[in-house]
Amino acid sequence: TGSSKERRPAITRDPRHAKDEKVMEVWKCIPTDRRRNRPITLLAISDALERCMDSKAMESRSKASTWLSKRISLYFGSPEGQGRFHRSAIRWLDEDGYFEEAEAWEGRDNANSSF
Repeated sequence: TGSSKERRPAITRDPRHAKDEKVMEVWKCIPTDRRRNRPITLLAISDALERCMDSKAMESRSKASTWLSKRISLYFGSPEGQGRFHRSAIRWLDEDGYFEEAEAWEGRDNANSSF
């Protein structure tokens, strides 16, 4: 029985993303207390940079990393990003949270949410 969901390749021991200067710039924008599973997060950042360049027609990885860094700072500075039930950086990146309107994060502190 196969799953129709596409699976990511295992990259937990792949140091390539840790040597990417732009990926590391974005990583440093994630608040220290919100950083988890560095190898997977670095891969998610690298993927997000590619999607930003494609979707936002950014001509350089440098501009994409600057834009994504600002979006991460906005998210983790918002009521949702600081809330008890915030999305992890990996989940936020995988869900393309950086393309969401920042106003959407303002009304969500998740204080009364339950999962």
